[in-house]
Amino acid sequence: MKRPVITVLLLCAMAAAAFGAPAPKKVLSAKDIDSFIANYEAMTADFEAMDNQYEELFAPVEGETVSAMVTRFRSITVPSEIQAIMKKYGLGANGFEKMMVITLGYASLAMEDALAQLEATVTDQPEMAEYVTMYKDQLAEFKTVVHPDDIALLKARQADLALLLGAPAYDDSTETTYEDSTDSSYTDDDYSYDEDSGDDEDSTYGD
Repeated sequence: MKRPVITVLLLCAMAAAAFGAPAPKKVLSAKDIDSFIANYEAMTADFEAMDNQYEELFAPVEGETVSAMVTRFRSITVPSEIQAIMKKYGLGANGFEKMMVITLGYASLAMEDALAQLEATVTDQPEMAEYVTMYKDQLAEFKTVVHPDDIALLKARQADLALLLGAPAYDDSTETTYEDSTDSSYTDDDYSYDEDSGDDEDSTYGD
């Protein structure tokens, strides 16, 4: 099954949610998020046209923590083809970083909602308490890699992002987890951005 770069990023983030992370930096503007939403499908189509050429570059590493994953992604020199797509849709030279922050930030918001649903089941289903603890730990890790201001911007557009990225939720009738529902809800359509919102940063993520 083909998985767009954005899907791979979110799945990596979920797998990595375990231990400490570096202090986050503010990355997004409201315009970045607006552009992402407006052009998501076109961007995904462009990524898919690359036929998973860079899938190994962004592949998850077993046992990798959130901190290590973010550090690794920020050390990657973004391939020129991916950078061109980011610029095309207005994300600029650091568009890959913006895409990562959007997916991580949205994941934390969706997980927060799923946690609230899960917590509501604990009274009647005490065995769910361990999952509540697990979700809380994972949520805490996501929030350490995304700046609070970026989270706030994403929160304002959460409903729109959910239409594109899926709205994972705990369902006690099917025991669907956040990871299960996210994997099945991704589409093969993606991104776009306003041409004038990009930054003129180097293609190396950490620069």
